[in-house]
Amino acid sequence: LDLAERNDALMYIKEFDTADPIIQQRAFVVSSIREPCDQFLSLWAYGSSGRGALHRNVDGYGIDAPYFDSPRDIDAFRHDWLGNREIKGMIARRHHQSFGKNRLEDTNADNKLDGYPVDCWVYVDDFDATMYSCLREYEIQGGHVDWTAPLLSELVKDLQKKYDRSRRLQKLDGNTAIDRSNYTKNDPLHNVQENHHSDCSKYFDEETAAFIRYGEEEFIYDYFGYESCCGGRKPINKLIAPPPTSSSLVYAEEVGELEELDYSLHVAFFISPT
Repeated sequence: LDLAERNDALMYIKEFDTADPIIQQRAFVVSSIREPCDQFLSLWAYGSSGRGALHRNVDGYGIDAPYFDSPRDIDAFRHDWLGNREIKGMIARRHHQSFGKNRLEDTNADNKLDGYPVDCWVYVDDFDATMYSCLREYEIQGGHVDWTAPLLSELVKDLQKKYDRSRRLQKLDGNTAIDRSNYTKNDPLHNVQENHHSDCSKYFDEETAAFIRYGEEEFIYDYFGYESCCGGRKPINKLIAPPPTSSSLVYAEEVGELEELDYSLHVAFFISPT
């Protein structure tokens, strides 16, 4: 069946394909974004472990597994791998390939993200909260999400614990920020990724950090609120928080209010190049 004739469609846009407004007219588009220094490091560590096609054509990969954080590996990353012509600007090029460079540059919107054919962004540095928020936005607009699925159920429970702790802290000191002391982007749900390199900041010195932050990837920092290489991010959109675990309102009852809506929307997951 054509996508427009279905009410349960999941469209997967492949890694090196391009998302466009035509797809967005027919589906709720979710994509991911990652801080460039962190993404470069992840790409290098992936190749250092002998995976991916890129490592066969580029020098400068690490050799001291499993974390590739020895002085010689870090030196190879900074001076050989990052300086390679094929690597320089790669994240920017992949980004433009994914979303269309001309379309992004031509937008006159105050919020540059309005120029993207994407309805909601999942930030790798805040995976669980932003994924949950995107699925809730999709649901609010009429889409159907099976919250009983094991992975989603675990995501919600994990996120509830973090928000519940933050709510308790807020009562004590007025702090509204979600507590992420035990959170790592390498293990957003405690079971899906293993840590394959050391802390991002260990691999970048002042020169290489500026090389990425103010180089070809600079627009990603400016558009998406990332503040520095391996650094934090200014929140752009308000996230939807899960209901507290102590609430008398059962979560299934809350989302059940949407059951009478017309499930005419479809979700299109676009996996950004990593």
